[in-house]
Amino acid sequence: MDPAEIACLSLILGQMRTDLEPLDGRHVLVLCTACRDIPFWLADRQTHGRITSLELSDELLDSSRKTLKEKSLGHCVEFREAGKTRIALPDDTGRSH
Repeated sequence: MDPAEIACLSLILGQMRTDLEPLDGRHVLVLCTACRDIPFWLADRQTHGRITSLELSDELLDSSRKTLKEKSLGHCVEFREAGKTRIALPDDTGRSH
């Protein structure tokens, strides 16, 4: 994780932690983070649970998946492609509007 990026996001991350407590065991959906750090930050605070992160950019999606493999966090984090008009959820319940 990029320490400078985490520092910039500290207020948001602190609020997320407050809103999601207890975080451990939750299944969290993260939408288009671009920096990729938020899903990894969340995963570092769980012993079990699941983080699904959706990304619009193919380039960022590929980069995120590469980092995921390097960090060996595939058991708790998944990066998926997000469409502009449809969210592909794991059970495919996403709906177009």
